[in-house]
Amino acid sequence: MRWPALTVGCALLLALLTATPAAADPADPDCYTSTPSGGIVYVCGTEGEEEEGEDGSGNGEGDGGGEPACDLSLVDNFIGATDRYCEGENACWVNNPPFEYPDPESWPEDPPSEGAVYVYKECVGPDGEIVFSDYTWEGGEEGPSLEELAQQAYGALHAPEFSLSFSPPGETLIFLDTWWWAEGAHDGEIVGSAALGVVAVGTPDRLEVDPGDGSGVLSCPIAVAEGDACTHTYQRASDGYPARARLVYDVHFEQNGAPFELPGLPDTLESPWEGAAVPVNESQATVVR
Repeated sequence: MRWPALTVGCALLLALLTATPAAADPADPDCYTSTPSGGIVYVCGTEGEEEEGEDGSGNGEGDGGGEPACDLSLVDNFIGATDRYCEGENACWVNNPPFEYPDPESWPEDPPSEGAVYVYKECVGPDGEIVFSDYTWEGGEEGPSLEELAQQAYGALHAPEFSLSFSPPGETLIFLDTWWWAEGAHDGEIVGSAALGVVAVGTPDRLEVDPGDGSGVLSCPIAVAEGDACTHTYQRASDGYPARARLVYDVHFEQNGAPFELPGLPDTLESPWEGAAVPVNESQATVVR
């Protein structure tokens, strides 16, 4: 049964009045603001305050000691927060059980694990901007570790398919710059996703081209259209040099928009090699690109 919005608002206000320090005026409407997701935030008289945790040590964040990885003060003032924690650089809070549940028809069909509960969760980035605000599953049996999720996301990362193209098309000449590019690819980021907001992001780094003449592998800017960004000059004629190329990406990982690093995670993705036979002629005929 859903509570009427007025009832929820009154309950929240009453809870706030009993917890507000005497130095602030809880009746002042300017002390309240709403989040984009409909939450209520008390903004007066909170500077320098701490919540007492279950162990009586203050903060109440349950982070086990040490400096948290994020600024938890960003979520100190959210009414109804039953838990606060860091996800990378993001500070998150959870309302469990929520003051008001969404329409059950919009819930996921099944929980991700036995014992998981449906809660309201909001995460704030280091700049104070909300990066996540929605209902989600939390808790239950222990699931995959962050490293396992990162590896899953990396496994879902795929470079675009392409064919190796060159110009002059069909046949090139000795002592003439031959242009190379990855036809059909794009020069944007690629993303692989896993559960719990974990993604692997590949940023284009370079196009590697092996002209096939024994001169070694060229390292060029990502080239996805005809142009002189990646060139090579053949010194000898051939019926068809076995040229090949691949795309190389720098990889980093994020959870709910916050970058994170773990030892042993891959930091590079290389596409499969794509080949092309390149005939090279000695003739000095007119070249048309």
